[in-house]
Amino acid sequence: MSAPRNHLSIALPEGWRDESTILIKAPVIDMRMPFAPIFGTQREPLPEDFVGMGYEGLELYAQHHLRYLKREYENVVVEADPANSLDRSMREMIVRCDLEEMTVTQWITLSYWNEATVLITTAAAGYLDFPSLEQTFRRLRETLRIS
Repeated sequence: MSAPRNHLSIALPEGWRDESTILIKAPVIDMRMPFAPIFGTQREPLPEDFVGMGYEGLELYAQHHLRYLKREYENVVVEADPANSLDRSMREMIVRCDLEEMTVTQWITLSYWNEATVLITTAAAGYLDFPSLEQTFRRLRETLRIS
């Protein structure tokens, strides 16, 4: 089944930016972990310090994003560090953290969109459910097309 994104347009006021997101959600798999698996994507402007730096800026942003996660969530464990990504145009990380009194695993990819923008995808599930969903999440990421 394909879920084409609606082609919407809006006149943005001066100084505003489009941070449209796509979020898809699966049903809860295991009531021991009542966290519905999600897959979402959004464009995010790079901090000014990283603009125009190409793939080096993406690497710096990945480390910046990881520090942000460690500040915002409790008990963050990095299972796959973005510095070990094989593709220079995409950095990926897998983190486990406590969220709303349960432990979730997030697979986050950061892709170079242009010199000032990064595309972030996040796939998340309860840590017990994540291993059975990882290939589904990877297929979703592979099929993602934004025009």
